[in-house]
Amino acid sequence: MGNLFAKLQQFSISDTVFLSSNSNNDPAPLSISIKHNDKLQIAKNEILLLENLECDADLETELQQTCDVDKVKYLKVIGTSIQNIPITIGRYGNLVGMDLSGNYVQELPWAIVYLKSLKVLDLSNNMLTHIPKTVVYLRALTVLDLSYNFITHLPTELLYLQNLEELTLDGNKDLISPPLDVVRKGITDIMSSLSARYNRQDLWKDWLDVPGQQKIMATLFQLCISCILHNKVEFITPSYIPPVIKSHLSDCVKEQEKLILVCKCSVCFRYFSNKCHFDIHHCKK
Repeated sequence: MGNLFAKLQQFSISDTVFLSSNSNNDPAPLSISIKHNDKLQIAKNEILLLENLECDADLETELQQTCDVDKVKYLKVIGTSIQNIPITIGRYGNLVGMDLSGNYVQELPWAIVYLKSLKVLDLSNNMLTHIPKTVVYLRALTVLDLSYNFITHLPTELLYLQNLEELTLDGNKDLISPPLDVVRKGITDIMSSLSARYNRQDLWKDWLDVPGQQKIMATLFQLCISCILHNKVEFITPSYIPPVIKSHLSDCVKEQEKLILVCKCSVCFRYFSNKCHFDIHHCKK
């Protein structure tokens, strides 16, 4: 179980990387697939392979125990029962590829904002229902595979990923925004749909505005992330985060969905009971 990084010896680099354990008990080569390695150019001793983890705590332990985190360029987690990625993933700031496919992942942590070099992210065949808005900070991302999850909508923030070339959404049968007929046409149509969503306005936005106040106040979550990145703060271990801040460093989608705030779309003129539903809706012609 666990970390094979220190025990693996790399034989060749291609779309499929062949790895072999130095142990005499396991002489057979281990073959793992690295998707889009032509874009990543993963070199020797840059792969961290974690397998057969039974719970989230096991993954957190393995990520904490790895010493040479700066050398890890590719992380692959296979055959596990993990549901949540720990914030210790933020220690791996040099990752260019991360493959979490085929697990039970339900949430991505706020700490992904530290993965500034990440180019390929494979989250296929998991249990995701939404993608956090913090994905906007993955500016180097070129490939994002979200296929075969339970995603219902895509965040408008995907528009800021200007290097994104491939976005795979096959198998998300519950996806309603953008609708499936748009998604099937490819990334260009997906981005056009998100752009239309970005450009529309809430006709009732000024209803609760204080006179003379033009800016919308950022959430504490957004302020925390902005402060961390603006001041170039290195990865913060959980023990050093004040409890008050820690309680807000999470994606508050579920809480926001409960807030009642009537909105009216400037394009389709439909009414919505809260801003979260307004932000993700697809205007019907």
